[in-house]
Amino acid sequence: MESPKFSFYKLQPERVYFVGGFGVLSKWIPVAEYETAVPDILAHEMSRIVARMNGEHEAELRLMCRHFLGAQEVDQVTATTVDRLGIDLRVTSGELTDEYRVGFREKVTSTEDAKSELVKMFQEAWEREHDYAWIEELPPVIRYAEDILRKRG
Repeated sequence: MESPKFSFYKLQPERVYFVGGFGVLSKWIPVAEYETAVPDILAHEMSRIVARMNGEHEAELRLMCRHFLGAQEVDQVTATTVDRLGIDLRVTSGELTDEYRVGFREKVTSTEDAKSELVKMFQEAWEREHDYAWIEELPPVIRYAEDILRKRG
């Protein structure tokens, strides 16, 4: 296009600053790594899975909080994301809200695998609630966001 009002430029990035979410993950990555990245296997299904977890499985999410996170008093629990590695939970107790990642025990390579892993988590939490637990080791858990009000008190 020939016009004195417009100019076109081609940018060639030297490095990429990846931000995975507020307060979650951010780091510099090589351009080649960014160019070859692929979306998570659950990227297109995540919102539907999360909506179903929050709409139909509140009791199971509360059991997960009690037995995997050690949170006995939970006012509200919300699944925020699900990906091939696990599920993120926002847990509110009183005025405090924390966010956790509960990892899957098995590798997830499809939506059906993810659904299966979630059902296994629910089953394990139920078994722990009823003293049927046969495995002592908990699934991997990380608290990645802690309410700032906790630090003031």
